[in-house]
Order: sequence, then structure tokens, then C-alpha cells
Amino acid sequence: MDNKLVERVNLIDKKILAVCANRFFVSMTNQTLDYIDNVYNFLVHYCKYDTTSERLIKQSAVDGKFDSELFKKLLNLDNCILNGNGVCKQFSQLFCILVGNMLNKTGDKTIRFGFINTNVNYINRQGKWLVDPHSMNFVEVNGKKYFYDVSMGIKESVKLQNAYKDFCRVDAKKYQESLFKYDNKSTLNTQKEPIVVYVNPNSVENIYHTLTSNLYVKTTQEYHAEKDANLFKK
Repeated sequence: MDNKLVERVNLIDKKILAVCANRFFVSMTNQTLDYIDNVYNFLVHYCKYDTTSERLIKQSAVDGKFDSELFKKLLNLDNCILNGNGVCKQFSQLFCILVGNMLNKTGDKTIRFGFINTNVNYINRQGKWLVDPHSMNFVEVNGKKYFYDVSMGIKESVKLQNAYKDFCRVDAKKYQESLFKYDNKSTLNTQKEPIVVYVNPNSVENIYHTLTSNLYVKTTQEYHAEKDANLFKK
């Protein structure tokens, strides 16, 4: 990870800390969650979709093909760090870098976090049901997962109704309701198991290298992941 990327992450971190009510965090859950909520609220304004990559990734899902080299090229975390460009995968990775770095610095061991790879059913403009792959984040407190969906937060339909809170620190039921309400009558595809990936708190550089390793690039499809078909049915 080059110095330019590290400097950008540190700059983002300083901006987030500046809007937090308490800038000095200790191992207390309420203060940590205040920072995490502000990570989300920063990213919904900072991030913007790379529509070319989004189109190619959707097509690969339709074709049923997975090309790891193509995905590495398309899912460019560096661009997302430097200028906010990316798709849901990069947004969730940047969320992990910011949160993981903060938890590493504070030593807070009460919170677990990571990202979820799942599928979303939606109705297109022709009225047909389609399925898209989707990535989002979770934060686990006392064994309960709360969802942070940056991709939904940046959508204009959500911004117009000031609905960030509906995709930030919500439980499974609330998330499902919000997804259907704000995103073109979309629902999570609960017939396919979501893949839940926990990320360990660490320095910016270490988390970056973990998230961009071959293991995580493929998720990340299936490796070392906890699968829970009931995750969004609770």
C-alpha cells in the first residue's frame, strides 16, 4: 500500500473524527458506534458508483462466470480510497479499513465487524425480476448484527427522503423493509446463503493487504466464510 493511499485514509479518518461529538475514544461501545455511524455517513457522500464496472460485474453474474483477474481489475480499491469511485464491494472494503483501523487504535474488543456478500432481487424497468450480487457491512455488538449499506445510502431516492438511517445500524427486519421501500421494490434473495466475512482490526496497511489478497478477492465467493441462510429472515 503506497503512501498516497495511507495519507488519503488518514485524511478521511481525521474528517470523520472532526464531526464526532467525542474525538477521544476509549473502549466504550457507545463512543465506538458513534464513530462507526459517522464512517457510514461520510461514505454515503464520498462514494460514487463506477457505472462501467457495475455493468460488467452484473453481466458476469448473468453469465455465471467468475474471472478472478477481471474482478481484480474492475474492483479497484485504490480508486475508491482516492476518489470514492467503485461499486458496493469497494464501498464495503473502505468501510472495513476505516472501522478496523479505529478499533485497532482504541483496542476495543467488544465489537466485531466485516462485510456480507449476498444477492438482491429487483424488478427492472421492463417489469422482470432479476438478481444482482451485492456487498454490504455489518457490525456485531453482543452477538447481534447491525447492517450498514453504503450503496443504498448513496442512491438519490434515499437521499431525497433523508433515509440514511434506514440503511445504517438497522436489524434484519428493518433492513428488508427499507430495501423494499426505497430501492425499486427490491428484496434480498433469501433462497441463497449470504456469505459473512469477519475482518480483524489492524493497521490501515494490514487490512488493505488482507482485503486485496486473492483469498478476499474471491470471497469472498466461498472461502473461510460463515454462511447463514437465516441471516436476513430473523
